[in-house]
Amino acid sequence: MRHVPPARLRRDEDGNVLGILPQAFSYRNDEDFLSVNWLEYFKNDKAANLRDCVDAQRATLNVGKNCVYAVAVVDKVKQVCVRKQKPVRIVYHPTKGNAAHSALHVQHNEDLNVLSDLALEFEKEMHPNSKFK
Repeated sequence: MRHVPPARLRRDEDGNVLGILPQAFSYRNDEDFLSVNWLEYFKNDKAANLRDCVDAQRATLNVGKNCVYAVAVVDKVKQVCVRKQKPVRIVYHPTKGNAAHSALHVQHNEDLNVLSDLALEFEKEMHPNSKFK
């Protein structure tokens, strides 16, 4: 699961979320991986795992009310990177306050094609923050 802030979402003219912008998968200047949460870490059913991941992200991030949580299958993410010939590693990387935190290392060098394909993979399952009261 990846937290996607409102500024990184594609919207229609009415403000409805259509998907995720490729820039949601760009590294910040001080990053060498993308932060994600390992959904199955909590070992419950999917709905409970989603809730637990959202709680963990809310505890450690400044989460805006209009963000979404996007979920992708690890094997599908790896397939995207293999197709684009970009090395990828996904590593369990717990942080203080977020035991489910993981690191998605993709050597994409800001390749817009890779970023776009990652966005398409993650936008297949999006959950608005408002879903989790």
